[in-house]
Amino acid sequence: MRPLFSFATPLVLALALAAAPALAAGASLADATPEQVAAARGPYVEAKKAFDAGDYAAAQEGFAASYAIVASPNSHLMMAKALEKLERFADAYREAKAVLPEAEAAVAVDEKYARTADDARALVEDMRRRVGYLTVRLPYGETGAVTVAGRRLAAEELDEPILVDPGPVTVSFDGPRGVESRTMTLGKGGTGLIDFGKREDAPPTPSPIEEDDGFRIGPARGVGIALGGIGVAGMVMFGVFGSFAKSTYGDLETVCTADGRCPADRQADIDAGKRDQTIANVSLVVGVSGLIAGTSLFLLEPEIDDSATASVRLEVSPTYLGLGGRF
Repeated sequence: MRPLFSFATPLVLALALAAAPALAAGASLADATPEQVAAARGPYVEAKKAFDAGDYAAAQEGFAASYAIVASPNSHLMMAKALEKLERFADAYREAKAVLPEAEAAVAVDEKYARTADDARALVEDMRRRVGYLTVRLPYGETGAVTVAGRRLAAEELDEPILVDPGPVTVSFDGPRGVESRTMTLGKGGTGLIDFGKREDAPPTPSPIEEDDGFRIGPARGVGIALGGIGVAGMVMFGVFGSFAKSTYGDLETVCTADGRCPADRQADIDAGKRDQTIANVSLVVGVSGLIAGTSLFLLEPEIDDSATASVRLEVSPTYLGLGGRF
């Protein structure tokens, strides 16, 4: 079957969808015995009472206990909703995402699980706008254990943005030099980079560029630096919203026909996918244009003579990047 949707470019980044420590799953709905169903009902009912009473921590544990007996998409979805109430948005996103294939498979057992899939899809859409996206970069050639907000990452997660809850997030890297930790604060929908290749404890020694007073940049190069920053931001937005669109279209391909016809009740998902793809495409244009224009201005402006009445100087050291000059 040909792809239902296509992207303007293959350079779309995928979001990190790796789950937290694996959730214990019980018997499938198709294989569960009447005794197992009855045993799973008890903790589910108690968890629902705790949820309605506002005790979301107890509810999350109860729904997980029920799910460990019978892997019902309903108990899994309620656990994700409890995590949302606990403001553990990244965990809620991961669990709601995991509910989708379970609920879609369970429709063969009972049509009521179609509603569960719809609710899970809505929760995924809500949560992905309430998390931050963090990229972790390790020193070239080094490997080690990376922990983000207390969760150890799989090696492949380092290639993609990691979903984190808004607020301060601590990242630890246990590498050849020992354990190093960095903390960054992200807002809802915010993006950030923690680069362990840049040593925070290195002494500030002057670089050759800083010592060479003959290197000057003028206003055009300053504008070039600003445009380059806009270009980088555009590429980040392209990656994030392109991934949103790819995820939405991937879900739609499971229910739409080969000739592109989709159920009427999925129109909202189709509109959301088109919107995210449009934002991604616009961001790509802005990003590429900014990088090209910024690089051109920076490289093509001639060096300013020391006798000029005004000059701007690029100052670089291992711990500082900035502009200085005289006016």
